[in-house]
Amino acid sequence: MQDISPEYFEVSSQIIEYAEQLLNTKFNEYLLIALTDHIHFAIVRQKKKIVIHNEMLWEIQRIYQQEYLVGQRALEIIQQTFNIQLPDDEAGFIAFKFVENSMGRGNEDETLAMTKLINDVLNIVKYQLKIDFKTESISYQRFLVHLRFFAERITKKGPVVDKTDDDHFLFDHIAQKYPDAFTCVEKIKAFIEQSMNETISMNEQVYLTMHIQRVVDEG
Repeated sequence: MQDISPEYFEVSSQIIEYAEQLLNTKFNEYLLIALTDHIHFAIVRQKKKIVIHNEMLWEIQRIYQQEYLVGQRALEIIQQTFNIQLPDDEAGFIAFKFVENSMGRGNEDETLAMTKLINDVLNIVKYQLKIDFKTESISYQRFLVHLRFFAERITKKGPVVDKTDDDHFLFDHIAQKYPDAFTCVEKIKAFIEQSMNETISMNEQVYLTMHIQRVVDEG
């Protein structure tokens, strides 16, 4: 940190302030250090013409749309301050810093696992139900929010809540009312059990079914 100009910290502070306004949240102090270090190293790489492609860029653009907007704004601030234009890959990397921090501890492996799981679930829904997502719709955005919390619970191996009689009643009702969406959730459940050795609670299956049905209805 001693080798980094204060200007980099000022730029990071501007970006974080913009992100907090856009995302309506507060990030912890760790992010300032992590983001400053990342931006400094990204500029050093750019000056040396060292290109690192972001293999997760498409997934970040798809799943973390608001954070990606922060990444794009970050590139504008960096260009205005340092007169250096970083590639779109860096907008994705910067967006990912905000995703990591919002999960609490900035654990990159957990965030990558969550991102992969969310993307896999979206693909199952898309191809099982043969739909194209309206990514700007309210139902799709709510579905994404739910998937982020869902993926966090799965990857962090949270406890499965015990079933009650009310759960069974609602579960049966939803399965009968929305058979296509429910069948899709069964595919998701089987995929997670096979690939991650994790189970999905009855309540979670109900919520996923209802979210998927709303997305279908808007499509």
